[in-house]
Amino acid sequence: LPPRASIMTMALVLLPIGAVVVSGIRNAVLLAGVRNRRRRALDAPDEIDAPLAFPSATPAPTPIRTAEFVLEGLPGAPEMSYQVTTDFETNVSQVDITRPNGPDLQILTYGDAALIRKAGDDQWYQLERGQFPLDDRLERADWVRQLDELLPTAIRSSVTIDDAGETSVSGVPTRRLSLTLDVSLLGGAPAPTAADPVAAPAPPAPPADPAGDPTGDRASTSLTTNIEVWVDAEGIVRKVTGVPELGAETITVVRTDSEAWVPDYPTPEFVQPLTAATLVELGI
Repeated sequence: LPPRASIMTMALVLLPIGAVVVSGIRNAVLLAGVRNRRRRALDAPDEIDAPLAFPSATPAPTPIRTAEFVLEGLPGAPEMSYQVTTDFETNVSQVDITRPNGPDLQILTYGDAALIRKAGDDQWYQLERGQFPLDDRLERADWVRQLDELLPTAIRSSVTIDDAGETSVSGVPTRRLSLTLDVSLLGGAPAPTAADPVAAPAPPAPPADPAGDPTGDRASTSLTTNIEVWVDAEGIVRKVTGVPELGAETITVVRTDSEAWVPDYPTPEFVQPLTAATLVELGI
C-alpha cells in the first residue's frame, strides 16, 4: 500500500483499541471514585466540620430546675461512674453509683434525710446527709454550666480552638470544640477528693493564687492542657472532658427540664437503720 494508505489503515485499526483503552481507564477511575466515596462514608464519624469558633451568642436559655447528668472518672475512683438526677430548687436527688468492685448502689436524698441501697434491692437504709460525695455539690452551676460560666468571654482570647465539629450529645445537637487552654482560667468549683459513697467529703483545696508566687510569674502556676466541650444552641455545655478539676474526667448532661422532679420514695416498711452488718453487705 502507498504510505498514506498505510497510515490510514493503522489509524482505523488503532482507533477502536484506543477507544477501548480510554473507556477502560474512565470506568476504572469512576469505579475507584465510587469505592473511595463508600470507604469515606463508612470511615466518617457521626460528625460534620464546624468553624473554629465559639458558638454565637444565644437568647437566654430556658431556666433549668431539673437535670440528669453522668460523671465518669471521678477523682480518687476513676473506674466509678455516677448517674445523677436532681431538682436544684428542692435538692431532691437520686444518685446511681456504678462500681467495678462491690455492688452498684443507689442513693436518694431529700431535706435532711438520705437513703442508700444496693441497686435493684427493695430494702433501703438510712444514711446521714453529707456522708457521700456530691452531697455538698448539687447546685446547678456545679454540673450544668453555660459556656459563659465555663469559659467567660473575657478569657477566650487566651484559648486556642484546635478542632471543631457538629454532632449530638444524648440526642441534642451540639458543637464540639477541642481546646488548648490554661485550666486555671476555667470557671468551676474544685474537684472533690473523696469518692467512697459514705466517706465524708474532704474540704476542697484552695485555688492556686498567682500572687503567692514570690516571682509574681503566673506561668509558674499555670497548667496548659487539652479539653473538649460540646455546646448546644442555648449555650449549655452538654459535655466536657479532660478537666477532672471540675469534678470528673467526663461530665455529660443527659437531660434538662424546667419542671419539678420527685423520685419514687420507698414506704416506711422498706427503710431500716444503717448498721455495721449493712455496711459489709453494701460493700462500703
